[in-house]
Amino acid sequence: MTISDAVRSLRAPLAALTILLGVASAASATPVLGERSDGRADAPVTVIAFHSMTCPACAKFKRETWPELKARYVDTGRVRVVWRDFPLDRVALLWAKLARCVGEERYSAYMGLIYQSQPELLRGQDPVDGAARLVDSSERLNFYPR
Repeated sequence: MTISDAVRSLRAPLAALTILLGVASAASATPVLGERSDGRADAPVTVIAFHSMTCPACAKFKRETWPELKARYVDTGRVRVVWRDFPLDRVALLWAKLARCVGEERYSAYMGLIYQSQPELLRGQDPVDGAARLVDSSERLNFYPR
């Protein structure tokens, strides 16, 4: 197999991956579904954060590291964080879809609730139903710190 054969064989999976990641094509890197982000659009630094809502490491980051990072860099206007869904399993994909449904202004708060409740949701009989019930608790979404 030549290098060009290998590249040709990767085209279909690459196209599928770029759609999954929310970009029109690898070359353009234009979001198809719209970006979900925290921070000022004109911040001097933009960080692209890929996450899966069922990933324990992502949950730990969102619970333990994110509040300080946000306070120091995002809230001060020095950094903008763009959240990109990278679902590692079926449940993460469905949770990412739910997060898109709550609206751009509540996305980060909902993502925080998912990560906060992740262990309990994953132990439940229907993790998707449990996450959907979090959407219904709109009061929590309005007051959860972004």
